[in-house]
Amino acid sequence: MKEQRKKAAHRKRRIIFNNDGSEWNYAREPTAQDVLRLHTIGLEDSHVDTVFFSSCAMGCNMYCHDTKVGEVFQDESGIIRGLIENGTDMFQVMIDHWHGLGKEIFWSCRVNDEHDSWIPGATSKWKRDHPEYLMGTRENPPPYGPWSALDYGMPEVREQYFRTLEEICTRYDVDGIELDFFRQLLCFRKHVWGDPLGEHELKIMNDHMARIRAMTEKVGRERGRPILIAARVPDCPAFAKQLAFDVEAWLANDLIDIMVVGGYFWLRKWEQSAELGHKYDVPVYASLDASRMADDETRQIRRSDDAYRAHAAMAWRAGVDGIYVFNFNYMRGPWNRIWSELGDPRALAGLDKIYHVSVMGDGHPHVEYYLRGGRKYIQLPRLCPDHPLEMTEGQVHVTTLSIADDPAAAGQRFTPKATLNVQVTGLAHSGELAVSLGGQTLGPTSLTWPFENKDHWLEYDVEPHAVRNGDNRLEITLARNARGCTLHDVHLRLEHGPNSDRRRDLVMSRNRFLAYDASMV
Repeated sequence: MKEQRKKAAHRKRRIIFNNDGSEWNYAREPTAQDVLRLHTIGLEDSHVDTVFFSSCAMGCNMYCHDTKVGEVFQDESGIIRGLIENGTDMFQVMIDHWHGLGKEIFWSCRVNDEHDSWIPGATSKWKRDHPEYLMGTRENPPPYGPWSALDYGMPEVREQYFRTLEEICTRYDVDGIELDFFRQLLCFRKHVWGDPLGEHELKIMNDHMARIRAMTEKVGRERGRPILIAARVPDCPAFAKQLAFDVEAWLANDLIDIMVVGGYFWLRKWEQSAELGHKYDVPVYASLDASRMADDETRQIRRSDDAYRAHAAMAWRAGVDGIYVFNFNYMRGPWNRIWSELGDPRALAGLDKIYHVSVMGDGHPHVEYYLRGGRKYIQLPRLCPDHPLEMTEGQVHVTTLSIADDPAAAGQRFTPKATLNVQVTGLAHSGELAVSLGGQTLGPTSLTWPFENKDHWLEYDVEPHAVRNGDNRLEITLARNARGCTLHDVHLRLEHGPNSDRRRDLVMSRNRFLAYDASMV
């Protein structure tokens, strides 16, 4: 069984699609076709090889599958209950669909969902009956984290989650389960009230993980096919361990089969995560969550197709085994071509991209929300609108802009056009700022398009042959006679040849994306 499990763990997964199960919000009638209509139909021939489906409908312990352990969520539209009355449920619909295509489906468990801390009426009866299981109350919330999260220090909480996972594994034909620790990273009351966690909490979580593994192995042996365990965790084990998630111990003790790294924030380079997982023969997937920058304009740029291609290309370059996408279905319908681009580094090589100095910044929620002093674990550049840099006269700022493309590679059909965009305020004129990339001195050529705050953006043409695959030194200097300025953002745009996506790209506005013009594709 272990040999079968290892073989299954290393199955090729170009894209893992995390579907958070909210189809009941959009379906018009309780039928499989209508449930599949919005986020699923159209992905059949895409790079999506595996789906992680969360049936956590609202808060914790309320689901859109036919649970006997938890509670079935009573949606106003009656979609969830209607499916069950018809002899199925939303999760079974998904299993039938994806298995019918020869693809995998896992059940995604939100380890500590807390939507009910801010959505009225979303608290389960189980939580209402047991307020002692919670971190706090709405009237008296803890200083670090949501009041409605569950305390894993309580054996009853761990037991309820275990029984829910066991029910999924025994009642549904799943290929695996995902433990999504990014929903949420806070699991102990002691921690959210300001006290550090220690060996006691580490042992609690390690024993909990071992118990889950023993259960999946038992059920796998009984059915003659393994059940995999995936875990979505912070990409820095030292940070995770402060939250009582001993990721390296889980890897070393064969408690997880797939490691997904990243979430609300990224702490270090993908290469380090890939190296860690592969050390224990565990495949690693890069989680490309939607950037949650507070600034609308720059957030939309990071969520553009061009930027997602860059994020994925960097992950592939780092040696990950595949791409994991979260909340992607809300920004991209299944018709969008990017579902058939992100899962193949060769397909990405000749496509337009936008590379940022910092994609996620400190994250939303930020690292300090989860751990006091958590910023010390950030090993990536932080220059972004959420973490701007105040520059004084004569100051030199040196950072790194990393790219996965190789503009200088021989034999390319088209040499890409490279443009550096710098968002800055406080300059008297553009000449007060000196910029160099990879040793190449740049001069501003124009104000950029299509950004709305044009007076805040400078555009620099970059000689593509001077841009190297990997880390590029970016140096920004403010003139000695300048009064000061604020750097907000930097990114590099690569456009590949006459068929560049600029002709058909998503036009970014403050609040929405415009659809592609099909005639230009």
